[in-house]
Amino acid sequence: MLQRHLGLVTGIVVSSLTATMAHAQATTIFNNESAFLSQVQAGSYLETFNSLPQYTLLPSPLSFSSGDFSYTASAVDDFYSIGPVGDTWLSTNFGGEPIVFDFTGGNVTAAGGFFFLTDLSGNLATGTVTVNLSDGTSQSISNPEIDSFLGFITNSSITSLIVTPSTGSFSTVNDFTIGAATTPESSLIFPLLGLGLVGLGLRLKEK
Repeated sequence: MLQRHLGLVTGIVVSSLTATMAHAQATTIFNNESAFLSQVQAGSYLETFNSLPQYTLLPSPLSFSSGDFSYTASAVDDFYSIGPVGDTWLSTNFGGEPIVFDFTGGNVTAAGGFFFLTDLSGNLATGTVTVNLSDGTSQSISNPEIDSFLGFITNSSITSLIVTPSTGSFSTVNDFTIGAATTPESSLIFPLLGLGLVGLGLRLKEK
């Protein structure tokens, strides 16, 4: 009987642990910037790209850093900065090419920004923009506007984010934020595991 109860409690602990780990690795997707930022710790890094010269060919990769966060942005055939006066957008030099953000430091669990498409003249274009994370999360927006926001909160480290356009259009990003999530769900694993061991101890004591 002791062995049977031991196996039962162990199974409950393992099942709870497995479910919690799966929950902890899930990614939450936001389409509202304010809601996204409410789940990001203080000290996040907002890159507006406004320090870049406008309507200028920029060599790839570009490096960005502030505080505890840093990353590189890469494009196959370099970048071209566009946008209205005073509001620079990061875009590719050739249509149909993705923008790849590679995060360094292993501390990024929140990433978001305005992702949309532009044409050869730098005007808003129709089509579909798709954002992929290193954990396999993928989200697309059809005919995005310049204020179309996507944000991602995850408990596992995000190592890269890729912005892919419809064929012929240009990937474009503005006001890109990276940081750390405010509520790391993985911390729930240890209390659950502890509860399982306490239950096991009580059961053994009864026997």
